[in-house]
Amino acid sequence: MKKKNKNLVLYTVIATGISSVTSQLVIVREFLALFSGNEFFIAMVLFNWLIAGGLGSLAFLVLDQSPADPIKARIILGRLSLVLCALSLGQIFLIRLLRNLFFIYGSSPGFYATFFFSFFSLLPYAGLVGFILPFSLRVMRSQDPEAKGALIYITDNVGDILGGLLFSFVLVQVFHPVQAIALAGLPLFLAGILLVQKPFLPVSALMILATCGILGASLHFEITSLEPPMGNLAQYLESRYGRITVIEDKGQHTLFQDGEPVYSSYDPARAEESTHYALCQVPSPKSILLISAQSGIFSEIAKYKPQTVDYVEIDPELTTSLLSFGLMENIPGLSLIHQDARAYLSRTSRTYDAIILNLPEPTTFQVNRFYTRECFNLIRDHLNPYGVLSFSIEGYDSYLDTDRQTILDCLYSTADLAFDHLLLIPGQRIYFLCSQSPLDPNIPSRLSLKNIPTHYIGNYFKGDVSPQRIKELAAKIQPVSPANTDTQPRLMAFMFTQWFSKFKTRPVFFIVSLFLFLGLYLPHLSRTEFLIFTTGFSTMGSELLMIFCFQIVFGYIYYQIGVLVTVFLSGLLPGAFFAMKINHPNKKIRYLKLSDAGLIVLIVLFAICIWMPMIKSHMAFYVLFGLSLSFLCGFQFPLALANRKDSNSAAGRAFSADLVGAAFGILVTSVILVPLCGLIYATCLLGLLKVISSLLFLFPLHSE
Repeated sequence: MKKKNKNLVLYTVIATGISSVTSQLVIVREFLALFSGNEFFIAMVLFNWLIAGGLGSLAFLVLDQSPADPIKARIILGRLSLVLCALSLGQIFLIRLLRNLFFIYGSSPGFYATFFFSFFSLLPYAGLVGFILPFSLRVMRSQDPEAKGALIYITDNVGDILGGLLFSFVLVQVFHPVQAIALAGLPLFLAGILLVQKPFLPVSALMILATCGILGASLHFEITSLEPPMGNLAQYLESRYGRITVIEDKGQHTLFQDGEPVYSSYDPARAEESTHYALCQVPSPKSILLISAQSGIFSEIAKYKPQTVDYVEIDPELTTSLLSFGLMENIPGLSLIHQDARAYLSRTSRTYDAIILNLPEPTTFQVNRFYTRECFNLIRDHLNPYGVLSFSIEGYDSYLDTDRQTILDCLYSTADLAFDHLLLIPGQRIYFLCSQSPLDPNIPSRLSLKNIPTHYIGNYFKGDVSPQRIKELAAKIQPVSPANTDTQPRLMAFMFTQWFSKFKTRPVFFIVSLFLFLGLYLPHLSRTEFLIFTTGFSTMGSELLMIFCFQIVFGYIYYQIGVLVTVFLSGLLPGAFFAMKINHPNKKIRYLKLSDAGLIVLIVLFAICIWMPMIKSHMAFYVLFGLSLSFLCGFQFPLALANRKDSNSAAGRAFSADLVGAAFGILVTSVILVPLCGLIYATCLLGLLKVISSLLFLFPLHSE
């Protein structure tokens, strides 16, 4: 009977891992879709998730009263599992409801508003997950006092791996978010029923019925919860790359991608500017490449009667929606290419008369890679001698503020390294025209010579864009600004600062608060717990750097990034398994020190490999690095736990240190280290942190 109950607890931990990982991935996508988030926002959500989990583990330390009655402890675990199932479904609706309650629909809330909103909306679920793991160990030890704490860690890793595989390769491909969470939560729901069945109390029966009711209501109202305050939801689908919704209002259709309007039925001015500023510079544009697009641009391009128009869009679901609602015209010579645009340019030998970037500003690492020196060089190599590159960023009316000036200087300096001639055209958007041949700012005159009819440019261009404004903008540019590169994404730092400036706030308060929290938290850790904290910090930071580097080289290829995350989780399990085989106390300490040295070596090797294109261009490099890093991370945890006597309290503190370390690793790496230091120096700083923790472990300032 004891063995049966012990196995049931382990099954519950696995089911919790499956449900929590799926919920985490779905909730991250939900926040991205509702807030038009970027990597900063992803880091913020994951940080709050892990901090909430760490607080849940600390709450266990406060509430832990050992020894516990085995039957009562088992029933409590079962009820907590049922509550967790209900919360996993309810939190999506809570987030959607509160988003429109606290913020204006379609608006972009400030940093602090979104930070606190995400924290408090995630706290109930993520906190309960953090509480259940050490509590499961307590329940298992009520049956078997000799049970090892590392067994819960290993079992949780099994659940995390299964959850990652299930979500990445099955659920996200077939099901909507609520359906995915419901299916992933079924094993945990079953575990809850099995845990409370003997004795089967009325309270438990009511909790089971309530969970079933929440499940049914969630599945029924999933689509309804996405209805906009104004207009009608004409289409909703979840592609592998994000959420696509089409809103119909008074006969006009607007397509939203991850909560941001990207295509509208009527935007002639933007379509004319994006098309004619570039194409009128080319004597006879026959081959055109569009990297993403916007409504109306295809009919404007058709006026030049090109032979080929290659439209590169990574998401096939997006182009299908555009065609379905008439937001994209199927003109002669049009070819749809569903690939990452930079990966396409790296593989094709085709050259073009014009390449038009219709991408948003570089507020994400995914988009930033199209505004780097390396990408501009790649585009230049695919342009014909008179070819033109065109892209745009947000403009200004009469005053160019400091943040926008900094971004302009950086973009100009970066493009200037690849092209001999640059022309900036001011307006509501500032257009960059880049070429190896001279460029003419008199756009209406060139259109007239080509007999290209226009409405906006022909009638209003000279009123908005005068030769004087063009000269004034050119005079403002300071081309000595450092360039934006793949490994030094300077534009991300500028965009992050601009995000705060937009809402008249500053990042200094946030950064100081982080370090103040660490200043209060770290002194209470033993040297072993500090080792776990730094391992979680460096490991999660390195995983992010690995994914950023992978995106730069390969682009956003969903399946392969899913494989990377799953591979990273997979290394934890064998590492913890082999660590449990070490029984001699002296050997545990020795291997703990060696594993820390191994982490330092791996991180340093990763920094070196970032310099080497031949190495980082192979998928095997990322797989081997991810497996090796996670193996050592998983190897450390059981050894560190054994060094702390493996008590219930030690397990709770260890889980908390690991979660808090991982949380700060995610946030500090993505928000501070990469934008300010670049990929290579950020990696080196993570390695330096591990050096400090190793030295403190070898030469402690105080006893355990």
